[in-house]
Amino acid sequence: MRKRDDYDSLVQKITDPPYLLVYLAQQAAMKEYKHFNIFARKCEANAFYYQRLHGWNSAKFACLIMFNKRPTTPPPIIKLTGNERLHIDFNLRLGFYNPHSIFGELTHFKPSVIIPTHSSPVP
Repeated sequence: MRKRDDYDSLVQKITDPPYLLVYLAQQAAMKEYKHFNIFARKCEANAFYYQRLHGWNSAKFACLIMFNKRPTTPPPIIKLTGNERLHIDFNLRLGFYNPHSIFGELTHFKPSVIIPTHSSPVP
């Protein structure tokens, strides 16, 4: 990818191009193939909203989604990074979370449709 003449324009403001290589490939594909439709959103505005809100402090992020009451309108998607997964795993093993938090509501979610398992009889 680095050997491409347009590498700098593909990278734009991507901070870690080797780690985020799939996004560079997306940019290259969008330049070369014009007959497709794709929707891309800036992750800092949605998936990483809470991380940005707390200065990328994984402990504060974990507290926000595990202990604070779930906001009325949370972001449509929340991405977890490695350190955040460690904080969540630690608290989950101890059973420390608020059932009314974002995390708590997800763990206690009951689907409205029952999906049969392999052991369920099929009619």
